[in-house]
Amino acid sequence: LPQTPAFTAGNADITFNLNSRRLNKTLSWTQPSAQAWVLPDAARPGNVYVVAADDPTNTSHGPGFDDVNVYIARSTNFGQTWEAPLRVDAGPDETTQFFPTAGIDPQSGFLTVIWYDSRRGAVNGNNNFLLDLFARSSLDGGLTFLPEVQVNDSPFDPDLGAPERGNGRLRIGDYNGVAVLNGNAYVAWAGNKEIC
Repeated sequence: LPQTPAFTAGNADITFNLNSRRLNKTLSWTQPSAQAWVLPDAARPGNVYVVAADDPTNTSHGPGFDDVNVYIARSTNFGQTWEAPLRVDAGPDETTQFFPTAGIDPQSGFLTVIWYDSRRGAVNGNNNFLLDLFARSSLDGGLTFLPEVQVNDSPFDPDLGAPERGNGRLRIGDYNGVAVLNGNAYVAWAGNKEIC
């Protein structure tokens, strides 16, 4: 079958937080946010979802701009065509939502998306954002989503102990995961103070 891209040019475009495309109040290297999550839906034959991060402006960055959001694209015909991407997060401007990860229950099609989020505005001693982990779930194949939920108790300081990747950017915990089974989402993420 002929297939088309889930995200057209510029619609899954993110910065690695380097050079002129610097994120607001963060030294984090965001290269892993370029990884999209592909979710085939065994409960709804033909349905496929792709979750990705996107910079909605592509050109304007830093204070006053919305640098990164989380989106889902949906196909109901095995990826031959795609509906317009739907924004998953509801974070305000001047905050970041990145490193999305997603999972789907193979029996019910219950899907959950998680991501790092700076919306609470908490900062460390260097005035860089502390991060929380948010989640949002859909019961109807990505048509609608339940309210967002903050998963963690303690904010994550991405600067604490992070190795430098060059150009002043830091490598932070980005191997987050989510598995969904029997209506429950099981989440793993990086943190400073808690076993997650």
